[in-house]
Amino acid sequence: MGLRRYSVMGLVLVLGVLGFVAGCGQENLGEESWVVVPTTIRPSLPPVTEPSSEPTDETEATEVKSELDLWAELIRPDQFNYDPDVIGAIEDPASIYVLANKLNQLPEDYVPEDLVEPDVRFSFDEDNPKRKMRQEAADALALLFEGAKEDGHTLFALSGYRSYATQKWIYEGFVASRGQEAADTFSARPGHSEHQTGLAMDVTSASVGYDLKEAFGETPEGIWVADNAHTYGFIIRYPEDKTEITQYKYEPWHLRYVGIDLATYLYEAGLTLEEFFGTALGGSRGDS
Repeated sequence: MGLRRYSVMGLVLVLGVLGFVAGCGQENLGEESWVVVPTTIRPSLPPVTEPSSEPTDETEATEVKSELDLWAELIRPDQFNYDPDVIGAIEDPASIYVLANKLNQLPEDYVPEDLVEPDVRFSFDEDNPKRKMRQEAADALALLFEGAKEDGHTLFALSGYRSYATQKWIYEGFVASRGQEAADTFSARPGHSEHQTGLAMDVTSASVGYDLKEAFGETPEGIWVADNAHTYGFIIRYPEDKTEITQYKYEPWHLRYVGIDLATYLYEAGLTLEEFFGTALGGSRGDS
């Protein structure tokens, strides 16, 4: 009986202590309390991965090559002529990537089918075909003018589309007044002018008297155009440092539409259309 009594009393004492500890635990649970999670049920963390290594020169070259291959498939640079002793006939004058220059000639009867007047300010009031551009280029030009205005610059359009006959008249006038050698440095022969494509527009500003002057490139308006035209799909077609390549004098006013993707690529790479088609895409080597 004595042994049983002590066993029962011991059991009661143990249960009482456990109850007291449990009670204290409940009262002390708060924002700063913590619970030890058994390792058997502790959530596992994802393995730590090393940061990816820097691309090698070979990787970068492959990526550039792939991008150029895509451009080559889209533009087909082999359709243009790069031989200075030959004049090539342009096969697809309606392409926004058309290369109209001294070595590639547009058809005499080519007139873009979608010529419209862009919603921009002009430096003249009279109705004239040179107010027009192709629809896609005209829409982009309107956005460019709007962007310039938002940044505090007012631009004016001066000369867009010209027919083959109009370019012939302009060119022959310069030859008569200044001689052919001089005329060829700043005026395109008929069929070789970007204005006939409907993708070009000459722009100006009040700061240069609404005229086409090299000084435009040094004005706030000209600087803005040079820095931002590509974001609207235009390039400065005849840069100051590429006259030997384009074979034309510097024309900071001459905007050519090629689409945002290509314009941005050319701007960032510092390339002219001649360099891009003939060298980067391998057109001058006859590569397809």
